[in-house]
Amino acid sequence: MQWAQGFGVIESDVKTCASIHIEFLADSLMLFDKRRSVNGKYLQYMKIKDYIRNIQYDYIETFSLLRGKKNDLFYKDLFDEIKDIEKSMKEVKFGWYRQTKRLAELEKYINRTQYILTDSCDFHPTSEKVSTINANDGDDFLLNVALCSEYDKADDFETACAPTYRDTLVFFDGSNNIITALNICFECKKMYSKEKGTIFAHHKNYQQLAKFLRSKGHDI
Repeated sequence: MQWAQGFGVIESDVKTCASIHIEFLADSLMLFDKRRSVNGKYLQYMKIKDYIRNIQYDYIETFSLLRGKKNDLFYKDLFDEIKDIEKSMKEVKFGWYRQTKRLAELEKYINRTQYILTDSCDFHPTSEKVSTINANDGDDFLLNVALCSEYDKADDFETACAPTYRDTLVFFDGSNNIITALNICFECKKMYSKEKGTIFAHHKNYQQLAKFLRSKGHDI
């Protein structure tokens, strides 16, 4: 066995670590169209075309969140309440459990990525419904064209920023039950579904989708 000079590791381990590091970087740069699942097996990323065509929905509602007056008012009240709780915890010797619990509830809205549906499956407090699209009507056709058109992959690009999902498509069945929600960040060119994870689309799909949603009243 040979030892890497200056380090207490075996040469084979160095090669293994280097291989893992290279694989991670390649994955991050989207050189591979695969990712690891929890059990170590490779899973294909889901493309937006496959995501949409596998949903049996009766109608879609489009939502805007994390922008506008409703957003500003919500977060002003939230930070004011956090400030009051923190001040109270410094002055009062009792009631810490209740205050700590409430503080944790509030901090969920500032210390993590926000989605249209909260952990309790409620709509995000800043969300506002913008439009309704019935399955198989003209708008539904235009939406599917925007999402499912395929383009040259070599002409695509990815961003490395953290997404802020300000626009969402929520899919419903005929009994008004939510099937799935597609969270969209146009700034970072990212989409996410809690059921399917990251959903990939070409940047031209984002351009068409943004144009469509603007026509429905979204402030993108």
